[in-house]
Amino acid sequence: MLQNTVIFQGKIVALNQLISAESMTDSFPLADLLQEKELTIGKESVPSACIGYNEKYDIDRTFNHNIFIIQDILNDKRGIRFAEILANNEQEFKQLCQQNPKENVHWLVEEISSELVWQQSQGDLKELRTYIDTQKSHSYTKSELDKLLQQAKQQKVMIIADKAGMGKTTVLTHLSKRIKQKPRPLFGSN
Repeated sequence: MLQNTVIFQGKIVALNQLISAESMTDSFPLADLLQEKELTIGKESVPSACIGYNEKYDIDRTFNHNIFIIQDILNDKRGIRFAEILANNEQEFKQLCQQNPKENVHWLVEEISSELVWQQSQGDLKELRTYIDTQKSHSYTKSELDKLLQQAKQQKVMIIADKAGMGKTTVLTHLSKRIKQKPRPLFGSN
């Protein structure tokens, strides 16, 4: 009888994987087991961060990558209302970071469209965040996740932020699963 299968939290499992013969008489309807009726134990489990990711509970999300900086930062820098250090390229950024290890240093790139795009920072982002252009962002839908992952690879660090309970852990689990499914050359050798 212990070799019979039951449906345990939505999955078919051999009864002997769940219980011992001694505990069986108190916990299970023996008549149903003897008549070989389908026995369901518990409801299908709901995923949590400690159990793992279940695609069935995933919802499509759009990721907004807020990297555009308002041009006012340059005027405020000249007027000393923005006292943090700005770099124009990677080499200058690295040099300024070495020369000012305790200062906030931000690397901004001016695109062809004359928009400033945040690349990287050393130190606190609090002041820089006040200059994020919330009207503009790169948006990535579910079908464009590979583009987002490429951006993450180039920038090395991305922050996923939202209110409690909005699914940040689920999103990260989904993204890690997606990365594992991709061929290694797309995402690097690490």
